[in-house]
Amino acid sequence: MIDLRNGDVYSGVDSKYEQPEDILLRVQKFLLRIRRAFTEKHVVAVTHGDIILFMLLWASHLSTTPLNKKKFTTLGILKEYPAVSSITTFSYSTSTKDERPSIAYFNPRLHLPE
Repeated sequence: MIDLRNGDVYSGVDSKYEQPEDILLRVQKFLLRIRRAFTEKHVVAVTHGDIILFMLLWASHLSTTPLNKKKFTTLGILKEYPAVSSITTFSYSTSTKDERPSIAYFNPRLHLPE
């Protein structure tokens, strides 16, 4: 079903389900709490690929729409949908609420010896 919708599980669904903007706001609130509670610390959180993509879009000043979700490869950070066990780093310099993080991505499976 997801393949038939080209990965868009958001368009045309009942408004009681989270939309990309809702997801982004939830993640931003979480990150702000973590940033304030753990100043100058490294924090690990586990999440799904769409959440990473929506943060990437926001950090790159693109709106979090299902259409823009397909454009992530054009941003030069990810060459693939976030892989299982990949590591995405959101780095902040301040505790300002609206600061957009720098982002780095690493897929350890691409670095395994053959």
